[in-house]
Amino acid sequence: MEFLLLILCPFLFANMVCSMENVTKVSQVQRLEFEKHQGIRSEYPSCTYQKGQFLCKDQLKCIDLKHTCDGECHCGDCSDENERCWEYGEFKCRTCKHSCLTTPSGPQCFCNASIPESESSSICKEIEECGKDAICQHRCVKYQGVERCSCGENYISKPRTLGRSCFTHVAYRNVLIYSTKRDIKAFDLKTNTTSVILENVKCKGLSAAHMYLYYSVADKKTGYVYKKSVVFGASNRVFETHSPIIFSIDVDWLTGNLYFSTDKALGVCSEDGLFCALIKTLSFTDSCHIALAPRYGLLFHSLRVLHNQYEDSRIVKSSMDGSDETVLVSEGLRHPMSLTLDENSQKVYWTDCDLGEIESIQFNGNNRKKWFSESRKNIFTISVFEGNVFWTEEKNNIINMNFEDNPKLVADSNESSVTYLKAHNRLIQYTEISNPCGKNPCNSLCLLRHSSSSALLNYTCLCDNVDPSSTTYWCNNRTAQVEWQDDQQNIDYGGLPLEVPSEEKTEGTSTIALVLEITSVLIILGIVLGYFMYRNRMLQRYYDSVRNWGRHRYEEFYMDEIE
Repeated sequence: MEFLLLILCPFLFANMVCSMENVTKVSQVQRLEFEKHQGIRSEYPSCTYQKGQFLCKDQLKCIDLKHTCDGECHCGDCSDENERCWEYGEFKCRTCKHSCLTTPSGPQCFCNASIPESESSSICKEIEECGKDAICQHRCVKYQGVERCSCGENYISKPRTLGRSCFTHVAYRNVLIYSTKRDIKAFDLKTNTTSVILENVKCKGLSAAHMYLYYSVADKKTGYVYKKSVVFGASNRVFETHSPIIFSIDVDWLTGNLYFSTDKALGVCSEDGLFCALIKTLSFTDSCHIALAPRYGLLFHSLRVLHNQYEDSRIVKSSMDGSDETVLVSEGLRHPMSLTLDENSQKVYWTDCDLGEIESIQFNGNNRKKWFSESRKNIFTISVFEGNVFWTEEKNNIINMNFEDNPKLVADSNESSVTYLKAHNRLIQYTEISNPCGKNPCNSLCLLRHSSSSALLNYTCLCDNVDPSSTTYWCNNRTAQVEWQDDQQNIDYGGLPLEVPSEEKTEGTSTIALVLEITSVLIILGIVLGYFMYRNRMLQRYYDSVRNWGRHRYEEFYMDEIE
């Protein structure tokens, strides 16, 4: 045995030496490759997004940014194509001062003020807005002549669509809530089944937030807004509109505030109905319909002024506190009615019941698009959900129109007429956007306000220091019993709704009203005093005549007796 070991030892030692040499060779190869990589890396020190370039993940190649996210691999490791190519990024993109472009590393800001002009100007000129014929379902940016799509928060791109079509893995119920002449129902878009939420309700407006349904009803004197859980529980009255004519209602799902429009005003009330505020006074209006975008702090409303024959019909955008009002559309309108918003694509849709049209425009006022032209008459309400548009026509059922396919009917065989409808997209309400009113910064009513310079929303406090008798705002805490007053309806005989009056105008108006009231009281007191003085004088004359008559009769009788 020992003899065999002595013979094999030289061979074993030689084999060990060879193995060590191989390991050394492999280490040298790896070291050379690493040094090679290091050398290549040093060749691309300025391969940055701001210069329109993308450095592959393996750092072996620097490619032009236009070759990323185009469905083809230009990097050896295909790092220029991944799922982040179609990610919008709500917070990051809203902080961009110029534009936001999707990249393999996620959304990137370009042309911000903090970036030197020399580094950013070249790529800034290549980033444009997409036209009205863009094929993106959610968002679109054109870079070097090519449209680049992205999907909104909680959505991802469908395979092989390059962000043109979006879907979500989040499990939620697609529900279309609608009202008929007598009931409020829910239509499940996945199972195509209908369920009754409320019976024997003549609805005047619908909205939904989270697990709650909001609806309005009216009688001959006034109107009311109710809140009800879509799962269980009875309806609770939230507030009174003080007008029987209710055009529409909508709910801010971020704060819970309720917005409504009547023939008198556009107003808002807190979630518990304790405080309400006047946002806009309406006069001579034929209709005013509203829609909210809480993620951006924006309020949209359509307006038709009756006496001006369509001249003042318009679509208006403002912050949710009524400030920063901007007219988006003022031409080519006759009777704009129902509004609906697609917050993912940042578009507002509206119907024109006189023209039979459905149109849309982006939140920034660009890319106005007409979906129908003189094809649908008497369109009543409209709603958008997952790329589909739903609308109702007078004395007709619900119609579902898919922009990629032919229109199809979502029929309710038990009803002959559908009035209001609301596509309840709960997925949009599952967002990471912070609520500035969540920490109770206001004592009464906290309204969201749009902010263009920051990803965070601002807020406005109303009714905190307002005298209940003031005509500037209408605040109701149920103990003051304050209602809409006729003197608040500051009528503009030019036909345009006026803004809330300033403090100086309010103070002057109050002084004049006080003088008129005092003058009226003095006149009434003078009339009453004059009446009583005249009455006393006439009675005195009557009594004197009676006494004189009795004395004359006595004197005549006495003289007759003497004779």
